[in-house]
Amino acid sequence: MSDIAPIKMANDDVIAIDGIATVEIKLNGTSTEIDVYVTRDISGLILGIDWMTKQGPFTFDFPNDRVRFGEGKWLALVKEEKSRMLRRCYVDRDTVLSPTGQTEVDVRITRKGITELPYAGVLEPEVISALPRVYAGRSLLPAKFSDIKVPVLNTNGTSQVLEKGTELGIVEPVELLDDGSAVADVVNKEVTECELSELETEVIEKMMASLPAELNDEQRAKVRALLVRHKGVLSTGDHDIGRTDLVEHRIDTGDARPIRQ
Repeated sequence: MSDIAPIKMANDDVIAIDGIATVEIKLNGTSTEIDVYVTRDISGLILGIDWMTKQGPFTFDFPNDRVRFGEGKWLALVKEEKSRMLRRCYVDRDTVLSPTGQTEVDVRITRKGITELPYAGVLEPEVISALPRVYAGRSLLPAKFSDIKVPVLNTNGTSQVLEKGTELGIVEPVELLDDGSAVADVVNKEVTECELSELETEVIEKMMASLPAELNDEQRAKVRALLVRHKGVLSTGDHDIGRTDLVEHRIDTGDARPIRQ
């Protein structure tokens, strides 16, 4: 089901619903089936108070982290492991990526519970294995769970579709200094200190020259930073820098030979 309306929380935040699934839950030796909402926004299973009241009287023992329904056994409350508390960034809707250019992509941030508060963070991008030569930029994200855009660079010569639900990376919390320029300075310093060969510089300049004219200086700077950071996949002629398994069909020249084998 893809047309299920999102759930609006008391704080006006919205949880996107991907579908409904029927699951079996066993409680005190008794099995029951319930319909649950499926969402990427929240990890784990959350049982609402409406379901709990249907199970009869229940008692919480907060000092010992446990709960009991009726006269049944005490059930230990599961604590979230640190590895499950990571916030991940994923694509909010199918997005067409322009060829050899940057596209602002709508994204959402996951959380482990509906009561969690948002925080400002830095997107640490991961490899987008579903699409060749597509890279998310390291971005400073506002303290929000939705209505966020991040730059994604498509270095391919043709447009590609970045599908809804594609994970772009992990969001690490940051402490902002003044207006956030301190974080931006760190990113710029990383790019500045990255050494480029003469061929790498030439390829990057050619790709920058092919960008759409409507991009402003800030957008062009972000594209350059992405190209420098991922210089290992740039083709500089008959050989590929850093990777030996790529094959590029050079449609513009009619040369279909491999970069390197």
